[in-house]
Amino acid sequence: MVGKGEFSRSDNKSLNPCFRVLMPHSLLSQFIEHKTHMAVILDDFGVYYRNVLSDGKARILRILNDDQKRKFDRLLEEQR
Repeated sequence: MVGKGEFSRSDNKSLNPCFRVLMPHSLLSQFIEHKTHMAVILDDFGVYYRNVLSDGKARILRILNDDQKRKFDRLLEEQR
């Protein structure tokens, strides 16, 4: 089991070899911990962003007429 401030061999192997050699153990474990936290934050942000886009699009489409909806869909397709 890996405790706070420690890292497993598998974490160490995933890093660039220069980090394993140049970083002291405490910095290396802090780097791995930050890397893990950043991945979670970015995943959460991606989910939030997709939800905002989806909800916003649905709300816009509710107030448009059919012609406006077609134009809106074309505009979104051009942006991709």
